[in-house]
Amino acid sequence: MTEPPASIPDDLPSAVPDHPRRKRLPFVWILPAVVIMAGAFVAIQQKLAQGPRVDINFLGADGIEANKTKIRYKDVEIGEVTDIHVSKDRKKVVVTARIHRDASEYLVQDTRFWVVRPRFTGGNVSGLGTLVSGAYISVDVGRSSVEQRSFEGLEVPPIVTSDLPGREFILRADDIGSLTVGSTVFYRHIAVGQVVAYALDPGGASVTIKIFVYQPYDTYVTSSTRFWQASGIDMSIDSDGVKLRTESLTSILEGGVAFQALPTEKSSRTVPADTAFTLFTDRERAMRQSDTEVRTFTCISRDRCAAYRWARPSICAALPSAR
Repeated sequence: MTEPPASIPDDLPSAVPDHPRRKRLPFVWILPAVVIMAGAFVAIQQKLAQGPRVDINFLGADGIEANKTKIRYKDVEIGEVTDIHVSKDRKKVVVTARIHRDASEYLVQDTRFWVVRPRFTGGNVSGLGTLVSGAYISVDVGRSSVEQRSFEGLEVPPIVTSDLPGREFILRADDIGSLTVGSTVFYRHIAVGQVVAYALDPGGASVTIKIFVYQPYDTYVTSSTRFWQASGIDMSIDSDGVKLRTESLTSILEGGVAFQALPTEKSSRTVPADTAFTLFTDRERAMRQSDTEVRTFTCISRDRCAAYRWARPSICAALPSAR
C-alpha cells in the first residue's frame, strides 16, 4: 500500500523574474555633458543673435583686425569685423562685418562709418581712448528708409552727426582764407557752430563753405544776418585811438566765422536751412550799410502818352502840360 504524497506547505516563497537593470551614466561624465550642453546653448544664442553682413570700403586697414575690431554706435557695441580683404581693383580695402540683429535697422542708405583712432587736428584732440582699447569703427545712423549693405567708409570723422540738433547754412566767398573743416562759428564771441565742409565752385572763381549752427543759436540766423571771417586780428584807428578786435585765441590760430544781424534792420525773419549768405572778409565790410538805394522809374514823353494812356493812365495824368 502506497503512502499519499506529502502536501506542499503554503508558506514557501514564489519565484520572481529577474528584470535586467538599467545602466547608469557614471558620475565622471556628468560634467562634460553639462559643458557640451552649455556650449551648444551659447552657439545657438550667437547664431540667433547674428544679424546682417555689411561691407565697408576704406583706403587702408590701419588699426583694423578681423575678429577683434568692434563696430560701435554711441560707444555701444553693435557688431564685429569678421574679414578684411583687398578689393578686386586693388584700390580699396573691403572690411566685412557682422552686425547684431537688433541693430539691423541702422543699415540705411545715408548711414556713415569711420575708424576711430587718435587724431590731433589743430587744437582738437580725439580718440585718445583707442590708445588702450585699440581702434574701432564708429557709426552715424542715417535718416533714410532705404536699406543698404555696402558702404563707403569715411577717412575723416564727420564734424557733425545726424542726431545733433541744429541747421546747416551755406556761405559764398572769393577765397577760403584760413578756414578749414572744424573751424569755429561765433555769435557775439560765443562758439555756436563749426565749418563742416568747403568746395571750389565750378570755374574756380569762388568757394562754397558749409557751416553748422547748433540749436538754439540757429534761430539767430535771419534774413538780416551778415557773416564775416573772424580769422586773425582786426585793427582800426580812429579819433578814439587804436582798436583791436578778435573773436578768440582759437580763431587767431585756426580761423573762424562770425555772424550778427544788422542793427538797423528792425524786422527780420528766420531763414530755412541751406540758405546762402555772402561771407565778408571782415566785420567792418559785413556790417557796412549799402550806399545806394535802388528804385525803378518809367520815363515817357507826353507826345507818346496818347498811345500809352490805356496802359499807364496815372503816369500820363502826372505829366506837365506841353508848351
